[in-house]
Amino acid sequence: MTMLITALFTAPLVGIRKRWPRVLHAIEMDGIPVHDLDGTATSACGVTGLRIVAVADEDGTDFVVPWPPYVEGLAPNHERCKACFDACKKKRPRSRFAPRKDAA
Repeated sequence: MTMLITALFTAPLVGIRKRWPRVLHAIEMDGIPVHDLDGTATSACGVTGLRIVAVADEDGTDFVVPWPPYVEGLAPNHERCKACFDACKKKRPRSRFAPRKDAA
């Protein structure tokens, strides 16, 4: 539930397709599945069937990843959807992906 509340206040968010998880899409407020919490979202470029990306913090609480992510912090072979980036007009990255400190 915390993740959904965070999602509603920080949209657009990062979403991925289960089959193609290396392309990150933007999910705007109107694409979030509000009535069906287990439903899938729709991206700014029109792709359906997306899952919202969530990351656990040190307390184990899930929080959603805001769009757009920095390109430099992405894992190898991952990329932002260009159509979503153009549709959102968000030129300044809002989130970074980094390895967890306790992953070592």
